[in-house]
Amino acid sequence: GHDPLALAVAAGRGGVDAIHIRAPSRAAREILALARTLQQVLPPGVSLLINDRLDVALLGGAGGVQLPETGLPPREARALARSAGRVDSSFLIGCSAHSVAAVLEAEQGGADFALLGTVFASASHLGSTPGGTALVIAARAATRLPLIAIGGITAATALRALAAGADGVAVIRAIAEAPVPSEAAAALRRAVDAARRSHLADRPTRGSSRTDLGRHGQHPRT
Repeated sequence: GHDPLALAVAAGRGGVDAIHIRAPSRAAREILALARTLQQVLPPGVSLLINDRLDVALLGGAGGVQLPETGLPPREARALARSAGRVDSSFLIGCSAHSVAAVLEAEQGGADFALLGTVFASASHLGSTPGGTALVIAARAATRLPLIAIGGITAATALRALAAGADGVAVIRAIAEAPVPSEAAAALRRAVDAARRSHLADRPTRGSSRTDLGRHGQHPRT
């Protein structure tokens, strides 16, 4: 596979809005070192989100934290971020959600967005049953919280997720396993932008495109 740092830079140059580091098997100091390095090499305007580890996100100067569904309550994470001097507008707090109920809990807890999935069949989540666009439609009907669809996202399925009500998409393999990751990211960016121009996703653009560089710990987001 591609070198994680090179992959993150390529995804950023291709047009993703954020890189999500998810490395549950890595020691905190390793994630911190990776985060600090990424901060130096990512293209301007690309945010860095750290999965679960609020402490690492704050120490590493990341743009936010992605909390697991069973992780820290977002309201308490926000309080810690504020105590560390991070104002709300400079530090995003996302919550993973696998149901409408979890999305509502994230919204009530003060999260900035919900990472919703698994939407389509994904090799990263072989044991889970995809919720399909029905999950996105139901969540969109229940909340105004920005929704980032994840699971089986490609340039084609991104259009379906956005049409169903997602505000953005997160991917792993569509970029990480592409022969030229920057081109794959650019294709995804074009698909998302085209959907918006067609009014398929006429919603807030926060978290519009993200890349999850998953196994080593990243997700690009668009």
